[in-house]
This record gives sequence, C-alpha cells and structure tokens, in this order.
Amino acid sequence: MRSLGAAELLKLRKRPVTLVAASLTVGAVIAIVAVRFGLHASSPGDSGFHGPAGGGDGYRAALEGLFRFAFFAALLLGATVGTADRAGGVLKDLAATGVRRHRLFLARIPAAVLVANALGVAGFMLAVTAGLALPEGGPMPPLADVLHDLALLLVTVSTAACLSLGLAALIRSRVAAIVLFFAWETTVAPLIAHDPGLGNARWALIGVALNRFAREELDLETLGIPLAVAAAVVLLWIAATLGLAGWRETRREI
Repeated sequence: MRSLGAAELLKLRKRPVTLVAASLTVGAVIAIVAVRFGLHASSPGDSGFHGPAGGGDGYRAALEGLFRFAFFAALLLGATVGTADRAGGVLKDLAATGVRRHRLFLARIPAAVLVANALGVAGFMLAVTAGLALPEGGPMPPLADVLHDLALLLVTVSTAACLSLGLAALIRSRVAAIVLFFAWETTVAPLIAHDPGLGNARWALIGVALNRFAREELDLETLGIPLAVAAAVVLLWIAATLGLAGWRETRREI
C-alpha cells in the first residue's frame, strides 16, 4: 500500500492540475498581499484592500483569501485523483497486475490530501510571513490562534479533497463533481443553514461542522453545534463518501 501511495503521489505531482492548485493557494496569497501593499502605498486606508498588507490586518486578509482558494484547489486535486486512472485508460492495466481495486482506490486518498495540505501550508506560511515582515497592520494574533488557524486550514482542505475524490470516483466525472460540490456549498447549503424551521438537522451540513473548528473571534456560523458532533459529522461525511465510492469502484466494469 505504501508503494502504491508513493506512486499516486508522484503521478499527482507531475500533473498540470498541481500547478493550477499552487497558483490558487500560494499565488493567491502573493496576489492579495501585493495588491494590498500597492493600494495602501498609493492611497492609505484602514479597511478593505486599501488596508495595510502587514500586521494582523494583512494576515487576516491573506488568510481569508487563502481559505477560499485552498478549498477550491483541494476540490480540483481530489476530483482529479478520483478519476485519473479511469480517464487515462490505465485502470485495466493496473488491475491486471493483481492488485485489488479497492487498494488502488485507497492509495489515491493520501496523495490528494498530502498535496492539498502541502500547498495550503505553503500559502499559510506566506500569509504569516507577510503579517510579520510588513508593517502597519496592527499586532499579529497570538501564536495559539495562528496554530488554530493552521489546524482549521488543514482540516478544511483535507475534507474537501476527500469528498471531491469520492464524489468524482462515484459519478466518473471530475468536472461534474467539482460543479456539484461547489454549487451545493455556495448556493444550496447556505439556504438550508438559514432556514430555522429545520432546527438541528442543519448540523449535518459539512460547512457548518467545519466552521465549528474555527476560533470564536471569527464569528462563523455554527448554529450552536457541539464540537464533538461537528467532528462526527465531518468524519461521517468522509467515511460515507469514500466508502460508497470505493464500493462502486470494486463492482464496476473496467
């Protein structure tokens, strides 16, 4: 299994989608910091993109952008890995080596998660560096809060990569998986979250569960979900999606 995972990781590192994902994470942070730096230098302000590029304000602005773009980058990576072998026509050859198909499927998961996390961490370190190195943006958050933000980023991108991988493998389409997942999280899920008539059933939303892991100061919508329930929701979504996708992969015709 370790050799299979290493092979999947090597294949993903060489795919063009990894460069796109890097542009969406590392590139996005660089762009945000550069724009804020230029606008603040030409027209100083205290908020928006005219605010300072450094300090706590700059760090928070870069981090907010990073979360949005790293989430989408993780969707791209997961969906690509979930369909790569079948789309490339090599799944039959891999199965002919005697390796069971469920092992081939499971080997893809760490590759997507590791690459998504590596790019997320790289973007995060740039955001922290900008906050520390560039002036005028007020004090940086305490180290404990910075580490909390990093943990939330890792949980978010790992979840997105796993769910998009499972969904893409299940429906056999990278594009459809990305569109469905993104459309659900940006349109349908917010409508459900803002319907009080559904009560605690809204805790089943993956976005609500992930928000519970954020610092309270960020004031994200959690609907009062307990931390233990939030963790269970995230794990159940991942297990259900990957489990169903893995089951289907072993029973389809190659």
